[in-house]
Amino acid sequence: MPWRGDRWRWWLTAAGGALALLPLGQGAPTVAVLAGICGLLVISAWAWGTSSGRVVGVTVGVVFIAGQAGAFVASQWSRGLVAAPWFD
Repeated sequence: MPWRGDRWRWWLTAAGGALALLPLGQGAPTVAVLAGICGLLVISAWAWGTSSGRVVGVTVGVVFIAGQAGAFVASQWSRGLVAAPWFD
């Protein structure tokens, strides 16, 4: 099958879109749409645009996903709401 070598790209794309589940779980559908779009754009752009191999591609993709998830978690830490950063 021709897609077998690209399976990691599909998994990263799905994981990028799954970032929408974080705010959706908190009842923030507008933020969920934004997170899903940003996740898909950033992760998919990396996964499908890189010429790196599977190991490098998955490693960088997982770092991107963890960074976006971490940013969301950090934004929720204080009051449970999406808030502007302290420097804004």
